[in-house]
Amino acid sequence: MPGLSCAELQRLYGDELQRPPLSEVGSAYFLMKALAARVPPVLVSFQACRTWWSYHRLPAGAVRVGSVAELEGRYGDVVRGLVVQSHTSYLLTRALLVLSPPLYASDAVVRQWLRLHGGGDALTQVFSAGPLVSLESVCFSSVCFCLRCFL
Repeated sequence: MPGLSCAELQRLYGDELQRPPLSEVGSAYFLMKALAARVPPVLVSFQACRTWWSYHRLPAGAVRVGSVAELEGRYGDVVRGLVVQSHTSYLLTRALLVLSPPLYASDAVVRQWLRLHGGGDALTQVFSAGPLVSLESVCFSSVCFCLRCFL
């Protein structure tokens, strides 16, 4: 079925899809039917609607955070409290969804916020054993091995 992609659907009709009656449909299938019944009709595949539904649709009352500055400015204190237990971007993104109202932020925004404001040390990628010599120990599951013993 020829039609719009998810990105084109968001770019052309994103604002309209966030307002009633299109925001009140119950599933991606009914969204596709409502767009086809619209005058003029919008031809879009079910897969594009399903992808749009999972990436761009917000539940009622939810807040979307689009930048690191917005996340820090409006919710910095709340997010800092969550970082103690949710120290990765994945865990922090999931913790933001549990808040009331839920905060929707992309993984890239949360990762950059952690890098700038999270307070933790940055992770270092190690591609060979050379940089490991400067470290005191390497942990494998619950057992620690001293590198000096292996050199």
